[in-house]
This record gives sequence, C-alpha cells and structure tokens, in this order.
Amino acid sequence: MRNQLLCVGLAMLAAGCNAHVRSRDDLKVTRAVLYQNGIGYFERQGKVKGQTLALRIMPHQITDVLKSLTVVDLGNGRAVNIALPVEKTRSRRLATLPPQVRRGGGLISIARAFRGARASVKAKDGSGTGRLVGVERVTDDGGWRLSILRDDGTLQAFDLAGVRKLRIGDRTLEVGLRKALDVSLDSGSWKPVELTVHLAGKTPHKLLVSYVVEMPTWKPAYRVVLSKGEADGLLQGWAVVDNVSGEDWDGVGLSLTAGTPLTFTYDLYTPRYVRRPDLSPRQEQMALAPPPPTDGAMEMAESEADMDLGDDMPGKASFKEEKAKKKMSRRGPRRRSRRGGYRGKGGGAPSASSMAPRPVMKPKPRMSSKLLAKSFSALVKGSRVGSLFRYDIEQPVTIRDRQSALVSILNKKVPAEDVLLYRMDTSSTYPYRAVRLKNTTGTLIESGPVAIYKDGDFVGEAVGGKVETGTSTFIPYSVDARVLVALTDQTKDEGASLLRIVNGQFFLEVKRVAIHKYTVTNNMGEAGTIYVQRRQNTGWKLVSPDKGVLQEKDHYFVPIKLAAKGKTEIEVREETPVRRWTGISSWLGRKAIGLYLKDPSADAKVSKALKEALDLQDKVSKYDRELSRLRRAKRDYSRRQDQVRANLKLLGKSIRNADLARKLTKTLLSLEKKLNALTRDLVEKDMKRSELRDRLTVLVKSISLEVKKK
Repeated sequence: MRNQLLCVGLAMLAAGCNAHVRSRDDLKVTRAVLYQNGIGYFERQGKVKGQTLALRIMPHQITDVLKSLTVVDLGNGRAVNIALPVEKTRSRRLATLPPQVRRGGGLISIARAFRGARASVKAKDGSGTGRLVGVERVTDDGGWRLSILRDDGTLQAFDLAGVRKLRIGDRTLEVGLRKALDVSLDSGSWKPVELTVHLAGKTPHKLLVSYVVEMPTWKPAYRVVLSKGEADGLLQGWAVVDNVSGEDWDGVGLSLTAGTPLTFTYDLYTPRYVRRPDLSPRQEQMALAPPPPTDGAMEMAESEADMDLGDDMPGKASFKEEKAKKKMSRRGPRRRSRRGGYRGKGGGAPSASSMAPRPVMKPKPRMSSKLLAKSFSALVKGSRVGSLFRYDIEQPVTIRDRQSALVSILNKKVPAEDVLLYRMDTSSTYPYRAVRLKNTTGTLIESGPVAIYKDGDFVGEAVGGKVETGTSTFIPYSVDARVLVALTDQTKDEGASLLRIVNGQFFLEVKRVAIHKYTVTNNMGEAGTIYVQRRQNTGWKLVSPDKGVLQEKDHYFVPIKLAAKGKTEIEVREETPVRRWTGISSWLGRKAIGLYLKDPSADAKVSKALKEALDLQDKVSKYDRELSRLRRAKRDYSRRQDQVRANLKLLGKSIRNADLARKLTKTLLSLEKKLNALTRDLVEKDMKRSELRDRLTVLVKSISLEVKKK
C-alpha cells in the first residue's frame, strides 16, 4: 500500500512504479539472470489479447532494451514490427520555439521578452488591456512599473509589486511558453516511453519477451568452518541479490553468473543529425568545412548505492518489551529484612524453591560444521557458459521490490587445513594464519568476503580471490606473533658452458643462482606447517626444495615443517641461465674452455686448437705480468733520478759540497745505466709479447664451434 501511494503521489502509476519494463497486458517476470558487470537479463511470459503489445519503458533503460529486445510468439503468430515515438533532444525542442520564449524567466523577464504582445493586467491599482510596452525602475521609491498601450492610445502604468495577474493574449507565445517550461522540466526523462509491438496471427498470443537492462551486481560471501580432527572443512556460500527493478519478483527462476562479459551503452533511441557545412555566400558567412566524426565514449554504469531497505530491521525491541524493562528497573533489588528474611514489594519469607541449590547449567551447543551444514541448504546447479560460470537456483525465488535477499549457493565439504603463511609482499617478521583450501565443489568460487570459524569460534575474516574448480588457494585471516621469520638473500654465478666460438669471440652460458635462506622460530608450543610464498619470475627455475611445493598462478609456496619449539632453517634455491660474449683473456672464458676440454664428447680438432690457444694465452699473460713489473721498476728509477737532480740543484757550485755533489753525480750515472738496460729489456719483452698475441689472435679466429645444447 505504501508503494502504491508513493506511485500515485509521483504521478507514476502508469509507469509501473518506476519499473524497467511494464506491459498493459499481464506479462510477468519468469526468469532473471544477474551478471557482475552491471546488467541483468529478464524474461517475461503471458497472453496478449489483440494484435498489439504495449510496453512502457523508463527512458534511462530504453537504450539497453532497444539493443536486446526479443519478442517470440509461442503459438502460430509472430511479431511483425515495433514502433516507438521519436525522441527529440532538448536543444532541438528549444530551437523550434520563438527566442522570446526561450529566454523567458519571471514576470519582469516575460514582460520584457513579450514587448509588443497583447496582454491583460489585473493589479491593486486597477486593470487594463492593451499591448505590453515594457518594465522600468522608478527612481523615487526604487520599485518597478509595468506599462501597457491601451486601444485608445493612452499609456497605463501599474505598480509591478501590485500586479496580481498577467494574461498573454498571443496564443502562439502562450503555447510556446508552456512548451519551454516542459522542456526545462525535462518531462521526458521521467515519463515512460511507450513501445508498441505489432503482432500477426491468431489471438490471444502467448508471448515470450526478453531484454537486458541495467541492474546492480550480485555480491557473494562465504564461510569456512574448521573442526579439530577433521581433514575437510565446511565451505558455505551465499549471494546478496538486490531487486531494484520496480516490481516484485514472485516465483522467478533466478540465475547468477560469475565472470564479466563485455557490455556497453549504445543510444539507439535519440535521433542523430549530421552537421552539414554552411555554404552561404561569402558576404554573409564563410563556408565551413565539415567537422571530423567523433565516437561517443563508453561509460560503465554505476551501481546503485545507499538503498532504502525499509524500517523493518531485525534486532529492534517491541514497545511491550521496552515497557516491561522500564517497569522492572523501577522495582529495584529486593532488600534483606532485620529477621534475616527478604522483603519484596509484598514482603514475606522466600519460598522453598528460592532457597534450594541452583541446578547445574547444561553446556549449550556451540557453533560447529555439523550444525551449520544441517541448517544451511544450497539448491543450486552450476554450469559453465563459455568463459562464464552460472549458478542456477533450482527453486523459484520471491523478492519484493526495493528489497535484498540472501540466496544459498554453496554448502559442501572441501579439503581445508589451518596453516601458517609468510607472504613476500609484507615487511613483517610474523606470518599469517591462513586456511589452505582446495575447490572440489565443481563450481567456481567468486571473489568475496570469507568468514573463518575454528572449533566453534570466529577466528578472523578475509577477502578471497576467484578460485577455479580443482585449484587451491590460501585465505589469510589473522597474524600469528608467536612465530618469527627471518630471510637472507644471496645471488652468485656458477658454472660456464661454451656454446659458440665465432671470429675469436666466445659465447657462454652462465648459471646465475639466487639463494633465499629462511630461519623460522616457533614459539607456539605445537608443531605445524608454514608456507613461504615466492614469486615465479620469468626465466627462473625453482631447484630446491623439489617436493611438496604448491603452484598458484604466478606464485609458488614452499612448505616448511616446524617442530613444537626452536628454530628451523631452509634454503630456497632458484636458477636462471645468463648468456654473454667474452674473450679468451677473461677468467670466465678460460673457465668455459676448461669445462669444454673435460667433456668426453668435445671435438678433438677444436680441443687441440683450444689447448694451443690456452698455452699461448698463458705465455702472453706471463709476459703481461713481466712487462707490468718492468714498467713499475722504470717508474721507480725515473723517480729516483728526479730526486738526485733536485738535490744537485740545491747543492749548487759551492766548494764545501763538492764531495757530496760527486757522490750524487755518480749515483745519477748508475741509475741512468740501469734505466737504459731496463728500457732495452722492456722493449724486447714487449716485442715478444706482441708476437705471441698476434699468433693467438690468428689461432682463435681460425676456430669455429657450435655446441649442441643437451
């Protein structure tokens, strides 16, 4: 009744209380499929007498209905065509009205805009009929004055504040003003659009009508119940469905689709006009080039929030209960009398029953998986439709308009255990308590909130991700500070494989190793399992441990068995090949050649050439070391010569320093001889080193090798 009165008050009874689609005939909603991308698919069935089906559609839903409407005659008839009124845009409707009407406002604006029109004025200071002359401000009192030209040629003025009625005598302007007011009100945005389907064939027609309209997404929620001593956990799920269609769903076949099919809005209702170039003569206006076409941007429909679900909410005490509580509070506690008895409001001694010992309270039943499984039923049939998954509710569903309903979709036992989880995306040293769950329900588990119960108690909650059937997931629900995790990382290169020798360059493959060392300190007092999460990076391979590791999308989880007390250490080793070019003079290149020579399947001719090349490289390296030593000695001799020359310069030509000058001169000559000999040795060794280096370069460039990868 309240909804009906509301519709009458809003003058929307014909629109069906803001229903998406309403027919004059009795076509009830028989099926509804809700998606998680803001749309809903609906089917209606019923009989129609006559050869037309009238549908009333809200304007904001007309675009979705036009691109999805389907009408099927289940008998021998058929739908011939569909007719609907043409929608004019606000700017187009205003453009057809006179400029005086479009610019109209209040009384002053109307009187100015309609200057020259016939009008009748009724005011406190009189009345008159004539043509509007204008409105002017009176400087004496600051008021306004309206003037008209009477038929006898006289001007009559009225105090604008005293004008009670102004009637426009021009019918065209009056009608235009009414239309302008309708456009300003934008009356078409809340009035329904009537769509007429013309039918052919024998009447009555038994019709099936389907369409897609905007709807709120359905929202899943889950519960996991763990019990001590049980290997499986109870997984329950339900969906929150919001009915904002504008009408009750009575015995509707409801389906909920998981996944996100592509959808969009596309206006097929508003007429489209092409902007044409103006080719007026030059003296009036330059010709304009046509503008480039523009595509309308698609916008996602926003979900309706803050729904009014009514005032009948559970948990509110009735008026009688509140009155009884107030009455009991006024009585107050009973007082003990001087004789040892108790006096209530009526006095007297306590009864025998009140003095008897209190009975022992029996333990009340606690929350358990058996109780929940017994009281929770999920009558749902799951099926996959392409890339989507659909839950079909097996029993008809009834949901009143502007109300939400909780629909059970899951109630099954699945493999689940309570474990510890150390995630790599946290800087904390404490792991999470988590439920490791495997989806064996045969249905898709959609993303949503998950409440965790353990041994009858609520222990935490989380937001779970999408879990495909047959896959496992971790649901962290709390932090366990009794366990500490420390991590140290190390990266190094191991091994070098020779892959190719081209033009004196060696192409190698090096094994890069990353070692992650976990140290876990358990203070729980009980044994357990902790899983450490690692990201599976592209090109890297997990080497150890090689057993018990779980894969989940782009992560893997390494299990660590914990003792009841103490520390547990484990190393997680990852490897990736790194390829690079190098020469025979680098330590990496010599290492790769050495490993190749140890390979029994190595080419004998190539091995002989490589051994010779290594021997030449050793000699070149020996000369490099000797030349380096000689260059250092040469620098030392040159530095000592510079010091002796500086001392001789300080002594000058004094007779007293003659002996010291002779000694320094003798030392300078000795250093010169040694420096000359050192220079000759340096030049000879550098020439021999160059000869060996040239021989090595020619030899290495003559070697060609392509190693087949095993």
